[in-house]
Amino acid sequence: MTQPLLDNVVVLPEGRAVELHFTDHWLGALRMRDPIIGLERDVQTLAFTVDEEDGRRVSKIYYVTSDRHAADFRPYLEDGSYTRYTWAIIARGRGLLRTFTTIRLPWSTREGAPPAA
Repeated sequence: MTQPLLDNVVVLPEGRAVELHFTDHWLGALRMRDPIIGLERDVQTLAFTVDEEDGRRVSKIYYVTSDRHAADFRPYLEDGSYTRYTWAIIARGRGLLRTFTTIRLPWSTREGAPPAA
């Protein structure tokens, strides 16, 4: 029996961009099972606190378990500049073969956003 998805976790639909705004991040590890081949392993995880999803206020977590996808955010982590952007993310595929397209958008066009640096 599969566990229900948590309401506070961002789930990306197949092939559709989801716009997310992040306010904080941390590194950790999760024990995960690939849904296709059933392989279970410990995965290094980059997690973000999400306060906006597709323009709506939310209180969610976005887990990044792909090394390639995490590399999209790496240049912005140390100084926290990822908080100055909205991130449009498109997921394609399933399991360990899933790929991500990450597009950085200015957050300054959003209501309540800080001025651009």
